[in-house]
Order: sequence, then C-alpha cells, then structure tokens
Amino acid sequence: MLNLTPEQFKAKIDQKAAGMRKLTDKQLPIVIGKAAVDHFKSNFEKQAWGRTRWKEVNRRTPGTQEYNYNSRKHPARISRNILSGDTGDMKRSLQYVPQAAKVNITSDVPYFRVHNKGLMAGRKGHQFKMPRRQSVGMDKELNQIIKDEIISATNQLLKS
Repeated sequence: MLNLTPEQFKAKIDQKAAGMRKLTDKQLPIVIGKAAVDHFKSNFEKQAWGRTRWKEVNRRTPGTQEYNYNSRKHPARISRNILSGDTGDMKRSLQYVPQAAKVNITSDVPYFRVHNKGLMAGRKGHQFKMPRRQSVGMDKELNQIIKDEIISATNQLLKS
C-alpha cells in the first residue's frame, strides 16, 4: 500500500485527471478514428455490412444487359468488387477528423451518401432508387472495437 500525504494523494489524482482529459480530448479521437476508418474500409473488401451482403450488381450477373456489355468492352468490371468502380474512390475517400472528445468520419465523394443510405439517384429526369449498400455507420463490431480501445488506453493511463 502507498503511504501518501493528503497533498501527494491530491497531486496524484490531479495528474491522472489531466491525463484522462488529454486521453479523451486528443488521443482517443485519433485512435478511434483510425480504427473506424479501417473497419469501414473492410466492408468494401467483404462487400457487406456486418453479415449482410450487399445487393449484387447487374454488371456481374450473367444474362443481364450490363454483364453482356461489360464482358465484351470492359472484362475486368464483371469481376470487380461492388462499389469499387474503376478508381476505388469511395473506399479511398474515407478519412477521420479528430476533434476534442469526438471524431467525425468523412468522405468527399458526393455520391457516397446515396450508396450508403440507398437514396434516389440519376440525372435529367431518369431517377431511380439506389440499392442501399451501407459501408459506414455504427454497428456491434465497431462498438466493441471502440470499447476495447477505450478500456486499453484507460488501463494504460491508470497503471502509469
């Protein structure tokens, strides 16, 4: 057991409190932001949200007009991952912006939200509802990752 004077004990508590503020305001938003972006990018590899696979695209479905066209003109497209496109811009666009005690996940791709939420899309009177292919949002797996990061960082701070 530690033998501390009341002043030493208060100083120790103040030191841990300052460390906790630094942890929540600066360090955890960076750690959690990176973990979240990595988790969301893995959805593009799995072509799924959690255990729910994304709706198949016509360019990979034999017998569809899109498949027939792409098999002749752009053969790589019939095997390419869903939402990867020719460039992979959606996956690469994910980034995190750490702020005091929080983090925002952003994308600068204008059509990202349409795919993620399954909104209306199209141009010049040719509107259609995009199938929802969610890749970003809160889920049980991400919640567990965040919880583990917070517990680990807090324990490390308190042990020091």
